[in-house]
Amino acid sequence: MRETFLEMKSARSRRSFLAQDPGNPRTRIAFLYEYDASGDPSGDWFMARVAAYGILRNQHAIRAGAGPSSVTLVIGVLHHPDRGRRHVFFYATQTDVSLPDELRDQLEAEFGVFDGTRVRNVS
Repeated sequence: MRETFLEMKSARSRRSFLAQDPGNPRTRIAFLYEYDASGDPSGDWFMARVAAYGILRNQHAIRAGAGPSSVTLVIGVLHHPDRGRRHVFFYATQTDVSLPDELRDQLEAEFGVFDGTRVRNVS
């Protein structure tokens, strides 16, 4: 986690990863680290991004066979070089809204597709 966070700071660009217990594929934890130099003090855009990322990963897991009781906890960290960090938490379940196709395609191009065992880039 620390190494990925430091990579994000150094590159000044987003980093994400997903962890899942192989013995319990119905639950997982996802991290989204974002470097913010935009100056938008509200951070509302980041809360929406974390939620969309969580819904995407949870729906991927369900399609990969995790079952309808699948859950994904997402921890988002928005890092601003001067204002510090903002943390966002999102708990995605099977009852969350579906993503519009265009948004899903955009997120999959950026974050890849989780196939139940690993994240694969979309070509």
